[in-house]
Parts: sequence; structure tokens; C-alpha cells
Amino acid sequence: MERKHYLGDIYVKFAVHISLTLLATAILCAQTTAPTPAPKSAPPQSASPSTPAPTYADARAAIQKRDYAKALTILRPLADQGDLQAESALGALYGGGLGVPVDDDLAVSWFIKAANQGHPEAQANLGLAYLAGRGIKQDPVEAANWFRKAADQGNTAGQFYLGDLFHNGLGVKQSDVEAVAWYRKAAEHDDAKAMEALGTMYMSGSGVPKNETDGLKLYRQAADKGFAAAQYDVGVVYLRGLGVPKDSKEAATWLHKAADQGFPMSLTALGLMSDTGEGAPKDPVEAYKWFMIATMQGEPTAKKLIEDLTKRVTPEQIDQAKKSAQEWVKTRSRPN
Repeated sequence: MERKHYLGDIYVKFAVHISLTLLATAILCAQTTAPTPAPKSAPPQSASPSTPAPTYADARAAIQKRDYAKALTILRPLADQGDLQAESALGALYGGGLGVPVDDDLAVSWFIKAANQGHPEAQANLGLAYLAGRGIKQDPVEAANWFRKAADQGNTAGQFYLGDLFHNGLGVKQSDVEAVAWYRKAAEHDDAKAMEALGTMYMSGSGVPKNETDGLKLYRQAADKGFAAAQYDVGVVYLRGLGVPKDSKEAATWLHKAADQGFPMSLTALGLMSDTGEGAPKDPVEAYKWFMIATMQGEPTAKKLIEDLTKRVTPEQIDQAKKSAQEWVKTRSRPN
């Protein structure tokens, strides 16, 4: 499933990321605090009641520490007893292969249990499973059904993905007006993906009157949250001068932010700037470097561009670009 974004004279395609994994921060709230042990000098205490059984809060704390094995041992019995949160979280762990091998079938079975009892996160994840055809037969109509159930309960993921379905006309009748309405609801919940999507609707005038100022404002909000796609968008806006004066320095700043996160199209854009001299000094070695890194990320346009550039550079320049690319990748793979 793709969401096609229009920016000035170029089309930009974003593959919608399909994941059954709930981020740890979405599954849990805060770590529980362990009880303070009694001082060594304290006199022996009388026998206490048996240790209480672990709770979902204990599982959340384990997930936050990335101790998925412990979380699983807590969640399984809770889920078997019908705890909705445990059922949903257990599905997420199996779907994401956290502490266990990935098992889409088992993930979906747990999502179904919780979703049928009204758990919004499970409903959203079940929608993703139907959309991607993971663990269940692909069915956009069913995906839309479950996204709507989650969205109606205020679930941000459900709202965002329902907006995407309306924008693409998948499982529902295509309607950019509906897409905007759902993107807006998710954006109001501070969701960066939704802010970026809504910004694109304003930039292109899809479902709303075209307003590049509002579009850029939404892009900036999402970009300031570190969302790489939005950082790329801001860079393109300044590079093309969409509603603002062209500013190659500002464009490069934002494109580099997205590139530092490995966003493929930003890597390609930086390569084009160096190759053409638009917004950056013309430098075939630098261009080759960026195209090479983008190709490593699977960006198809970069592959074609590097083939063309290879005809215009020397073997020595290619070697220099490769070394530069390898060093760039190495520095960004080092732990902080």
C-alpha cells in the first residue's frame, strides 16, 4: 500500500510501514517501583502472605526494560485468564518477534481475542494484519472495519490508517475529505505521521483548499518530532520554493536530518543536489556517495542515477566515493 505525495513538480511515494509490533512506550506507561528491602538490622518479620501473582503492570515494566522473556511469562497466564491488555500485548510480542520467533498466526489469534472484546490497540493491530495479509487473508474491507472500530475509540493508529485507506480508496470509497478528517483527528493526538500526511493534503489541495503555509507548518511540527519523512518534506519545500522563498541552505539542513536517519529519498535528494549543483556545490564524488548510500537502503531511483553517474566519473573518484560512503555508514552505526 502506498500513499502518493505531490510536492510541486515531483511525485514522492511513501510505502506505508506495516508492523504488528506495538512500541514499548505504547504498551506500557511507567515502570513499577520495586519495594525497598528491609535493613539488615531489622528483626525477623512474621510470616507474610504468599507473594502476589505478577500483574500486567509487571509485564509493562519488563517490556520497558526489554526483558521480553520475563514479560512473556507474565502475560501468558494473564491472557489465558482473559485479560484484554495481556492478550493485545502478547499478540504484539509474537507479531514483532520480541522474545519469541515471529509468529503472525499466533499474533493474530491474540489480537482477535482482544479486538472482539473492544480493545482498541488490538483492533488497530488486527486492521494492520488484514491490510498486510499477515497471519490472516488480506482483506482491505476488514482492515477498514477494524481501523474504524479502533478510531471510534480514539485510537491514534486506527485514525491514521483509516485516513490512509480513504486517501487510497482501499476497502472504502476513495475520499480525500474523509482522509483529511481522520488524519486531523490523529494529528490532534500529536501523531507525527498524521501531521505529515495532513501537511501533504494541504500542500496538494487534496480534501482541503490548497494552503502551502499550513502544509509547511504541519511538516515542521512533525519534523521537529524527529519524523524523517517530514524532515525530507521540509527540505523539498525549501529546495523547490513551495510557498516560501527558495533556500538551499535550509533545504540541506533538513535533508541531512532525514538522511542521518537513513531516509532513502533524502539520501537521493542530497545526491541530486551534489550532481546538478542545485542547492549545493557540484561534486560528483559527493553525489556518488549519497547515491550509493541510498542504493544500500533500496531506493530504486538512486540505483538508476548511480548507473548514469558511473559513466561520468573516473575509477579513482568512485573509489573515493565508496570509502566516504562506508565511513558515513560506519559513523552512524556506532552506539551513542
